[in-house]
Amino acid sequence: MTAELPDLAAWAALARGWPIELGPRWLAAEWARVTPRSALAFGARAAASWLLVDGSEQRTGYVAHDLLLGPDLDDALRDAGRTTPADLARCAGARDRAAPLRTARTATITTISSYFPGIVWDVGLAAADAETAARRVVEQVAAAAQPQGAAVVAVANVPDAERFAPLRTIPAGLGMVRTAVAPDSELAVVPGGLPAYTSALRASMRPPVRREQREFARAIDRVVVEDAARLRAPDLVPLLAAHHGKYGHADAQAAFRDRLARTSSHGDHVRVLVAEQAGRALGFIALVLDPPLGPPLGEAPGRLVPRLFACADNDVFAYFNLVFYEPVRVAAAWGYAAISLGSTAYRAKLLRGARLLPRSTWLLPLDPGLRGLIADAAAYRSELEAARRDALAGLER
Repeated sequence: MTAELPDLAAWAALARGWPIELGPRWLAAEWARVTPRSALAFGARAAASWLLVDGSEQRTGYVAHDLLLGPDLDDALRDAGRTTPADLARCAGARDRAAPLRTARTATITTISSYFPGIVWDVGLAAADAETAARRVVEQVAAAAQPQGAAVVAVANVPDAERFAPLRTIPAGLGMVRTAVAPDSELAVVPGGLPAYTSALRASMRPPVRREQREFARAIDRVVVEDAARLRAPDLVPLLAAHHGKYGHADAQAAFRDRLARTSSHGDHVRVLVAEQAGRALGFIALVLDPPLGPPLGEAPGRLVPRLFACADNDVFAYFNLVFYEPVRVAAAWGYAAISLGSTAYRAKLLRGARLLPRSTWLLPLDPGLRGLIADAAAYRSELEAARRDALAGLER
């Protein structure tokens, strides 16, 4: 395995018709960002992108323990309302029992910086053939990873959508263990743009949302739409660093320059919304377009996929406007039907019209001694995710 980017021509051929996060540009932009031990596996009519991780990586979240009981579990506890001392003690106990999984070398089949597994297959395959092709490429990853010391193989973030059904049927036959994980979220863009979107919200949310829009509009000079080159401008680096620093991600500015450059490599697939205040950037959001051309030049109405966001400390609701309202405005103008919103801050998103998209992760213990630990952790995580969904259900429209 090597950090060198492989030839993606074969991947590009198989990825036709899949979400843009599974396309070659996304794969190239994120290649080896987590670990140089990154690789592709190709079967007859399917392929997988995978990482070999052991928990020592600077960017966490991909080793078996993190997939099951990582830091995002704390958000699940809060969302589910399970924050009593007994709840927290139970969570700590589950993490302690699963401690050997923190360093269990894991071959994780995933798409970096997205909520999709790292598998594509020829979309023309019938369901049974797709299942066979996907199973064989998972087996191929396991066969390649085990001699390199892998103790676990994981297929991360499998959607409940029909298209991904083959990935939900093959794992049981391979002896994989399923766990529910944090859901993705998505906001539908209603015809009529921002006014229609606001009017469609629940009655209690319309006044605060309209106020957030008014305060933002009064405070800024303008919101401009730029191309990918805007991400290479030096003024966005300290903005991104300061924004992430508030959440404990105190990376060097070089790391943020790298993230901006990687996103800019999407080229004409990217648009950048920049809110300017007194001639300076107050905040920005980079949107990847899926499909890139959009209707009517592209396929059917598609999605906007936010990739990077940052805003300065302010009291003019820049977060809500740049994450929700301005993307809704441009999505409607450009003919896109949905905005992907990711796996955090569910309450704010659901109150603003989003819906949850469930995800599952499947883990195969190559070391039989880990099966019990994985099964117990998976059962606990699935229980907690079900409680989270129940607690959030009343917020969905």
